[in-house]
Amino acid sequence: MKTIPACLSLTALLIASLACTRSVSAPPITPPPEVTVVPTQETVLPSPVPVVQPTDTVAPPTQTPAEPKLAGLYAVIRLGEGDLLNVRAGPGTGNDVLDTLGPERRDLQPTGNVEEADGVTWVEIQRDSEATGWVSREFLTEQVVPQAFCDDERVGKLLDDFAQAVKNQDGEALARLVSPVQGLTMQHNWWNPAVKLDSPEAIKNLFFSTTDFDWGTADGSGLPLVGPFKEVILPKLQDVINADYTRHCNILESGTSAGGTAGLLTWPAEYANLNTMALFRAAAADDEMNWRTWVVGIDYVGGTPYLSVLVQYGWEI
Repeated sequence: MKTIPACLSLTALLIASLACTRSVSAPPITPPPEVTVVPTQETVLPSPVPVVQPTDTVAPPTQTPAEPKLAGLYAVIRLGEGDLLNVRAGPGTGNDVLDTLGPERRDLQPTGNVEEADGVTWVEIQRDSEATGWVSREFLTEQVVPQAFCDDERVGKLLDDFAQAVKNQDGEALARLVSPVQGLTMQHNWWNPAVKLDSPEAIKNLFFSTTDFDWGTADGSGLPLVGPFKEVILPKLQDVINADYTRHCNILESGTSAGGTAGLLTWPAEYANLNTMALFRAAAADDEMNWRTWVVGIDYVGGTPYLSVLVQYGWEI
């Protein structure tokens, strides 16, 4: 023990004592990271006149893709212009039709009740402050605000994985990317008929299957487009995926500033409530009409984005 000299006055002793005292403060408290919180088709009534980052003081955090802020609402999907979706009194086609919904209807509030009937998944929705009704889940998509969609980093990863699946002709990988509710719908052109695959097995075998599909008619010649995916669609997908293409969120990229097409670029009414990413391969300077775009419609299931629709656009003669 250190001995204090007798000559040290009481005041000096107190000052020395205080000088030897070390101030201790509590370490800063790091706040916790903020957490953002195929079935049988239901009857659709056709129109009588159809119209064609958190921090960590020990280790760096793991980056996770941003998720969109879902509104918890549904929007209608897969109805053509003039078509109507039945809202029934109960789950099942044997129940009375209480109301109908058009192809662009949004902001449908689910009650949380889901049932299976007639081979269909039915979702109960709020019709007004008190009344409810039941709608086939096949004709609904989880509603995502366009800007939230464009900011969702998982969509970019989804498209990266899609491009890799096409390059590798990997059906197993492709099947994992496709919406488990909507399946995969493909159109050779927006005005040609849709080819829809609901079976995961069919998607897994898509790159090598010899099954013929009716893709509609060829532009210009009017000749029928019939053949397997690997012969009719795959080469045109590869023409974009294997090139230096660009991505455009919720824009139908159309080639030149003047439009790049002799016709109108139209996103089919059936997918009006789907957010999209356009994969655009520009034309060469000496061949300005030779551009191609594949537009990918994204369906959210349980808050996760999936591939749902593929529609091709190009120069029309």
